[in-house]
Amino acid sequence: IGEPESIDWYNPQGEKIISTQRVVVQKEGVRSRLTIYNANIEDAGIYRCQAADAKGQTQEATVVLEIY
Repeated sequence: IGEPESIDWYNPQGEKIISTQRVVVQKEGVRSRLTIYNANIEDAGIYRCQAADAKGQTQEATVVLEIY
């Protein structure tokens, strides 16, 4: 896709992530960063990042978070 109009992160349960003090979503131009402070075993799983352009085209990437 071209320049994304929106970039959203989804947790392993498929829910859209909204920034909190502990879980922070930052957009930096065409990039996005998900930071989880004090991650614990309940945070483990597959996180999904979805970008959408003005035409509604989407592109996704996934990140696997493992906690040991």
